[in-house]
Amino acid sequence: MYAIVPRAGSTLFAGVLLFGVECVTPIASEDNWETTTPESVGIDSSKLSPLVARFEEWKEANLHGVVVVRHGKLVFEHYFRGFDLKARDGPAIIDFNAATTHDLRSMTKSVTALVLGAAIDDGIIADVDQSVLSFFPDYADLRTPEKDRITIRHLLTMSMGLAWSDRAPYTNENTLNASLDPYRYVLSLPVVEPAGLVWNYSSGATAVIGGILRRATGNRFDVLAAALLFDPLGLSDVT
Repeated sequence: MYAIVPRAGSTLFAGVLLFGVECVTPIASEDNWETTTPESVGIDSSKLSPLVARFEEWKEANLHGVVVVRHGKLVFEHYFRGFDLKARDGPAIIDFNAATTHDLRSMTKSVTALVLGAAIDDGIIADVDQSVLSFFPDYADLRTPEKDRITIRHLLTMSMGLAWSDRAPYTNENTLNASLDPYRYVLSLPVVEPAGLVWNYSSGATAVIGGILRRATGNRFDVLAAALLFDPLGLSDVT
């Protein structure tokens, strides 16, 4: 038994009734994803298909969607109705779909690293072992032997050794966001560990990567991200 129901954009998905449970299998569209059945890539549909009913009933989970890709092929895709704190028109209950945008939060740190990598590939920045303060000659007053050893690599690995906490009440992050010179604020923090020795989750480290890219190119990070990453990938719906 099959039912065809519309999905966002021009893609459709077929629902296959398997052991009394509807299993959603995507159908190919112009998005260039190759699609196939779960079994063809070694996934048991009888285990996968009950996910739909499970999360339709479990409202507290507030799952927005499930997409399963294996061996480069799209085998399962289903979206749910739920609460979105960061919906474009404000907090609301919405029907999620493939085109729904999301507030990605800290995943943006990985996007920042990708943009940096693209900048290195393009020769904009030499390598990740350049001193961070070499990009900020106007911060000469902040230089110490310990801070001179902080490199881009230490920003990427969140091991710059400066006194930063991403825990509530988010004092460092709030001060960073309110600062007229956020990069100076981060780099003015005291050294608590030698660079590269201790991992410490830091939004400040990622912010400084954005500052380095701006110093190296003269462009805001969002402009550079569009040119080096989003546009080549065909991503235009980005805020």
